Order: sequence, then C-alpha cells, then structure tokens
Amino acid sequence: MPEKVTAPNHVWTVDFVHDRLSRGGSIRLLTVLDEFTRESLCIRIERRLKSEDVRLTLETLFKDYGANVNQKMLSCDGQKMHNFASSIL
Repeated sequence: MPEKVTAPNHVWTVDFVHDRLSRGGSIRLLTVLDEFTRESLCIRIERRLKSEDVRLTLETLFKDYGANVNQKMLSCDGQKMHNFASSIL
C-alpha cells in the first residue's frame, strides 16, 4: 500500500518520456512532479539524457526546493529511489 503524502516535498515522482520528431529525430524528457501539490517541478528536454544530466537536474531541484533526508522519490514504475536525496546532498 502506498505511503500517504503529507506535505510538499515529501514525495516526488520522476518519470522519463521519449517522443519522435516529425523530421525523424527523437527527444527525451525528464519530468519531476511533487505528489502533494501536483506541481510540475521540472521538465527537462534533451536529445539524450545521461545519468549525469539527471543527477545535476535533481541536485538543482533539491537546492531550489529544500530537499530533506525524509524525502521520497518514486520512479515511473513506482519503485522507490532509496536514499537518493541524501546521497547527493
């Protein structure tokens, strides 16, 4: 059973989306959503998203929104990203 979200910055959902452009190229999107406020914190669009791009984006969001050690992150398949915030703060 999912944990009840109790406040802003308690749980963020991270999702990766890809799409094809009409001229044949592709793009990748990283989206981050605050589950309590339903606010979109970030939509990063790149031709390629590397793990370093994701790390830097989340690091910036943690600085901007004040991440804490109790914060939880869910990936697009619902899995927890254990201790991710504390590992890059």
